Amino acid sequence: MSTRTLWMVVAAVLLLSGEWALAQPRDYASVAYWYQQPGGTDFFKPVPVEQRRPWGRVPKPPVVEAEEVFAPELARGARLLDDEALDYEFSKGKAIDLGVREPGDTLTFSGPDLIHEGPYTVFFLLPREVTNPAAFALLTGDTELGSTPTDYGTKDSVKVGIGVFGTGRPKLTLRFTSAGSAVFDCVQFAAARQLNDVVEAEQAPELTRNGPEPVQDIDVMWSGAKQLRFPAAKTGDSLELEATIPPGDWSVSVGQTRGPRYGDHDVFVNDKPAASLKGYEEKHLVHDWVKLTTLKGQNGKTKFRFVCTGKDDRANGYELGLDYLGWQRLVVEDAIEGETAELTDVKEGSITDQELGPRFSGGNHLWFHPSKVGASFTWLLDVPKDGKYELSVYFTKSWDYALVRLWLGDKDLGTFDTYAPTVEWGGQTRLGAFDLTRGQARLRFEVAGKSDQSKGILIGVDCVTLKPAP
Repeated sequence: MSTRTLWMVVAAVLLLSGEWALAQPRDYASVAYWYQQPGGTDFFKPVPVEQRRPWGRVPKPPVVEAEEVFAPELARGARLLDDEALDYEFSKGKAIDLGVREPGDTLTFSGPDLIHEGPYTVFFLLPREVTNPAAFALLTGDTELGSTPTDYGTKDSVKVGIGVFGTGRPKLTLRFTSAGSAVFDCVQFAAARQLNDVVEAEQAPELTRNGPEPVQDIDVMWSGAKQLRFPAAKTGDSLELEATIPPGDWSVSVGQTRGPRYGDHDVFVNDKPAASLKGYEEKHLVHDWVKLTTLKGQNGKTKFRFVCTGKDDRANGYELGLDYLGWQRLVVEDAIEGETAELTDVKEGSITDQELGPRFSGGNHLWFHPSKVGASFTWLLDVPKDGKYELSVYFTKSWDYALVRLWLGDKDLGTFDTYAPTVEWGGQTRLGAFDLTRGQARLRFEVAGKSDQSKGILIGVDCVTLKPAP
């Protein structure tokens, strides 16, 4: 009997066995069978350890392989490189060495097939050991998208430019600006987020400035893949921008970058004090929808002035990072948004935000994912001066939400059921009026359990309000 015939017999037996099993009450069977010619690969035999290799570098799409888009250069002396002798891997195991390039040399190629139109940051991925790399600018048509940074060649992934692209494969050009080696692994496009109802800070008209000239930074973490960075050097440096706010009642915010290099700034909207922005954080991070003020009525051209007031002792600079100037429909007057809350003492759980649409203040909420009953987090509320304040909370309610116990400092404010059959805005829950001292009040949220109807112990908070009592 041939191997093929044997496999056919085995398959038939397995198939009949499976059909018989399926005919019996409460019995189930899963059958796999195949045909294989004699001499085929034994795919049950493991690969010897010494021949095993990891997948290697796998860039996130959309991406094009340099050895494919620059393949015509092979006929003009370019060389394919592989990673067999290296202790790291190339994307798909190959790279291409295009040889020495001179200033003014150009290379045209097609980028990856883009499914969605919008802004993208373009990365070039390189082998690690390229010496004396040739610097270049990246263009589409006559428009320069960016150029290699001053530290080009010290990293194996480099951001070169940003552009707004349509669907399909964009036509790109490299224009070399220095002599050196041109060696590439692949070209990757990273889609940037693009927020609605904002004016990108780098596009906002500058009205006045007292201090150094602002610069633009490129990164996919910013809306439109850019931020405006005002390199303030001292207290008193200021920058004034303009944005056109449509008619209506709006909560007006900024997208702010915080990090080791950033200082503190007071914000004035239409010459009125609006907010104070703290700039220092240990790591660079964009904070979305940091509230400045509310605007009502006809609105129109609106002035935003940022004045440096100093810096945290841990900060190494006074700079200001602005992603955008934005507006959101006003749902709760003087809301302190959950998604931008200052939190501490997060225990037995993690916190994210979640977009929930225009029914919610800011269109978003704070979402606490506890691991067990008793998990908690503390919300720090700024108290501008000694006095009596009215405190309210606006919960999100849903089918898998918890019983929430609230504490203001050491004072037990009660337990609140946040269950609802579907996701809904909980509206205002008045917690009372309290005598508070200047500084920060601590509002603690604790998972106290769940109602009989609820399927979980999640917590959602849209916002809180803290207002002087009448």
